[in-house]
Amino acid sequence: MFKRGLAILLFLAAWFSAVAAYELQPSHVAVVYNGKSILSRRMAVEYARVRGVPERNLIALDCPQVNEISRKEFDDLIRLPLLKSAREQKWWVSSGISSSPMMDRKIFVLLLMSDLPMKIRHEQPVPPPGKDINQMKTDRASVDSELALLAFDGYERQSWLANPYFNKREDFVGSGLPTFLVCRMDGLTAATCMRLVTEPAAVEKKGLWGWAVVDRGGP
Repeated sequence: MFKRGLAILLFLAAWFSAVAAYELQPSHVAVVYNGKSILSRRMAVEYARVRGVPERNLIALDCPQVNEISRKEFDDLIRLPLLKSAREQKWWVSSGISSSPMMDRKIFVLLLMSDLPMKIRHEQPVPPPGKDINQMKTDRASVDSELALLAFDGYERQSWLANPYFNKREDFVGSGLPTFLVCRMDGLTAATCMRLVTEPAAVEKKGLWGWAVVDRGGP
């Protein structure tokens, strides 16, 4: 009976350890901000403080404060500097296996702060409308979407790519996918941006309290 109970305890301990290993932790998040923007830097520093993200995970980029950039600007000012930080901090180890190229991952999430470019513009002529012509076959893209493939190079940059994590049920950390979760904090005003950083954490600790109005009108 004792041995059986001990075996159950060891099994539960191993199970909880595996679950904890797959949980997304503050150390798994890289907070990316625009070093030219006071607001962007403030947001990054405050987010790291509130969420417990290690200071080494704060990555400053030297970007213009514009909404849209060229593909070359994206590579030179965003993608390549992030890859440099990834190599220096060993965000992952290359496995040499095409189906699972990343081992010993440290970073799974790229959190982009305000005042970073959002779009990569298409600079080649768009094909004219016509039969069997795909009007979406351009290299315009979302900066956030492109950064999900930060660890890849040479992938097709024309038209759409399927998201390998779409409709998956397993935890992202344990999924083994060689992509990043990318999200962005931004708002219309500096005050709104800072509220996005601080208020969700406060609500998680204290709960959500207040008044709501329910409209029961209608047909």
